[in-house]
Amino acid sequence: MKLKPPNGAKSCKPTDMEENFMYMPEELQMLYSYAWDMYIAGNYMEAFDAFKKLYDFGHAEATYMLGIMYLYGYFIGIDYNKAIAYLQLAGERGYSPAFRELAKLYRDGYEIEPDNQKAIEYERKVSDYEKNLRR
Repeated sequence: MKLKPPNGAKSCKPTDMEENFMYMPEELQMLYSYAWDMYIAGNYMEAFDAFKKLYDFGHAEATYMLGIMYLYGYFIGIDYNKAIAYLQLAGERGYSPAFRELAKLYRDGYEIEPDNQKAIEYERKVSDYEKNLRR
């Protein structure tokens, strides 16, 4: 399936799958569903490829999933630097669970040097995001 951004847009940036799924172009909805199906089935190579295509369109949750796949080594092998970079970008694209994951990584020191300041910084970002949702 060859995808192109809808109506000349450069990216599609949903922040929450359930709320934004209906706003995604149909082709991206289908690709997102396919990526999740492959991930759940344990077909990580297909899932990675599909999430990567969605990432190229600016899809925040797909960016998060790439970070998770690098973090735990699903298909591509563990790479903490790439995991952190993808999770950071997913958070910047509006997917707050990415910041929550980063806070946990830095707080617990999971395979990286613990850094309470960074953990607090990411927890604050999650809190700020959630406060903005309530407004």
